[in-house]
Amino acid sequence: MKTYADLQFQSSRRRPRMRGQSLVEFALVTPLLLWLLLGVIEVGHLLAVYSGLSGAAARTARYGAVGGDNGEGVVYYLDCQGMRNTARRSAFLQSLSDGDILISYNTGFITSTLGTCGSDNVPRFASNGATMTPANSEGLVNGGRVVVQISSTYRPMVPLVPIPSFPMRFMAARTIFTAIQGPTMTPRVTRTPTPTSTPTSTPTSTVDATTTATPSDTPTATPTSTETPTITPNSCGFIDPGRSTLTVSNATQWADGVLAATVSVAVFDNCDQPVNGQTVELVSSRGSLDTIMPLTQMGNQFVFLVRSTNIGAATLTATINPLTAPLIVTQTGTANFVCVNGSGSPLSFTAQDVQFSFTNPQNPPAPLSHSLRMLTVTWDDQNDTRLLMTIRMGATLIWKDHSGVTSPFTANVTDWQGGANNRTINPGMGQGLTLVFNAAAAGGTYTLSPIIWDDGSGGNICASLPVSATR
Repeated sequence: MKTYADLQFQSSRRRPRMRGQSLVEFALVTPLLLWLLLGVIEVGHLLAVYSGLSGAAARTARYGAVGGDNGEGVVYYLDCQGMRNTARRSAFLQSLSDGDILISYNTGFITSTLGTCGSDNVPRFASNGATMTPANSEGLVNGGRVVVQISSTYRPMVPLVPIPSFPMRFMAARTIFTAIQGPTMTPRVTRTPTPTSTPTSTPTSTVDATTTATPSDTPTATPTSTETPTITPNSCGFIDPGRSTLTVSNATQWADGVLAATVSVAVFDNCDQPVNGQTVELVSSRGSLDTIMPLTQMGNQFVFLVRSTNIGAATLTATINPLTAPLIVTQTGTANFVCVNGSGSPLSFTAQDVQFSFTNPQNPPAPLSHSLRMLTVTWDDQNDTRLLMTIRMGATLIWKDHSGVTSPFTANVTDWQGGANNRTINPGMGQGLTLVFNAAAAGGTYTLSPIIWDDGSGGNICASLPVSATR
């Protein structure tokens, strides 16, 4: 027969096992719960950043869409520094530089840029770079628009959460009304009194034995007449920037500095009649990134060629008589300069590989296909232990070094294996580029810059934008 002491001894032997089981279960569940909690926090952080940047663009545009003095002698709609400070205060979760906050002015069409806020926070005309002031920017008053574009990169706070970094861009635009004084939603209303007629009584005298009535005058409101202006039709012969035209042909070109977009400008008067003997200047919104060359002039017709070695769209603006009585042609044009586009991937099929992908534009200008000509690879390896062994385009081996090379490494056109067809991408098609190293590529950042392409015969050379992949 078991005594009480025996039962108590057996019970005490079971307790450690129960406590050990609970610890194991807690250790298994806790990482999952922490990961879920961090995920909730990260999603909240993402929503807060998104809301802050979106609200910052709207508040900045509201700040710059009104008249009045900001207290420092600058009107609000030309206060570039004040607008950028407003954006930074609103998007306090992100660190925004002046280059992240782009401010421009237009007349209602997003492509018709009249001016921009420079890096020195001075508003300047896009056509000639002159400083914008209330006196020379009448086109913005009561009808022009201020456009604010804010760009930033979202980076997660916790790297354990599988949310990658990605760019965010927000744009807001508001019509400028100088009747609104200061950044407020309530305009000042000026009330004009409406005169009313008051009947005038005729005084009468009443004779009394002791009292004589004294007549009193009653004032009469006199309406004030307002002159109504009459509109007299203008005669012909006045240059009309709204009727003058600007057209772009062959608008999409390779960014090779050789092929050119053709821009034609025609000067007309207010009666749609051609006006000869004028001068025309053509400028690009990207400034010195594009090369503009006058080609021909005949009567009221001016033809220009626009070339570039820089990828992107250029807004083209023409100014009539820029040195005497400048008139900016209302119509603008766009030239688009392209090259092969690339992107990097954080994923790979094998540990030693780093994956990139490149695509040829869907409808490129001739020549349609482009081939990889030169490539420079850089990766963060301070000890030179991670060596690049091979490079593949798709499944085709295009470069190999049995000993491996260290960072940075440049492969020139003479280093490739096989013909140019092995490195060619056809229109609208994509091709993968794989770097193979001697060791695992995880934990490193790999950058391709420059990436040079040609037509397969050494012509039409263009450079893609730099691309990176972080493993």
